[in-house]
Amino acid sequence: MLESVVELLTRTNQMATGRSNPATAEITALFTALDAVHSDYTGFFDMIQRAIVAGEPVQEIAQTLILRSPEADCERTAVLAHMRLLVADAMGAEAHPFLDAVSVYFINAPLAGQCALARTLKRATEHARVAEDDALHARAEIAYSVHASLRSLQRQWAVICERHGMLKATSSDRGEAGMTPSRPVGPAGIGMRTRKRAWAEALP
Repeated sequence: MLESVVELLTRTNQMATGRSNPATAEITALFTALDAVHSDYTGFFDMIQRAIVAGEPVQEIAQTLILRSPEADCERTAVLAHMRLLVADAMGAEAHPFLDAVSVYFINAPLAGQCALARTLKRATEHARVAEDDALHARAEIAYSVHASLRSLQRQWAVICERHGMLKATSSDRGEAGMTPSRPVGPAGIGMRTRKRAWAEALP
């Protein structure tokens, strides 16, 4: 498991204290840990892209992806379990959109998620692993899937950044006002059944 993911899990454990709302410092620390994970995830796919451009054997590239996949799946399962724990631990409803965005990031993880992109990358990897006469086509498949994976990670990260900014602003406003906000009405305060169903489908 990546050190950045271990740090992320440590931060989520520290936040699971039964309090109804996270402190601004905790939000910042959690987001910093997430940023490190995102950097590692995109860095991995950047490395694969460079290997493709450099003309490294497609079977070796596929093997690198295959070896990393089980670790990514372990990370995905652990983070999703921790996100579920934070909500179950009475984390304030204002934090749910942010936690949802983090969950979606890992649910759709290209190397281990259950999204169409993850299935496409897996098929391309398997094809590349056994490719001999058709290695050029296998390389093109891998290149397309890796590029799409990077774009997907960046799109989902943008949502996390947006939700983090909203949560941080709300937490700061609450601290200045010296009061706990009422439960929001609307998208930020609904969807618990949908959230639980998504986690149930994502976790083993």
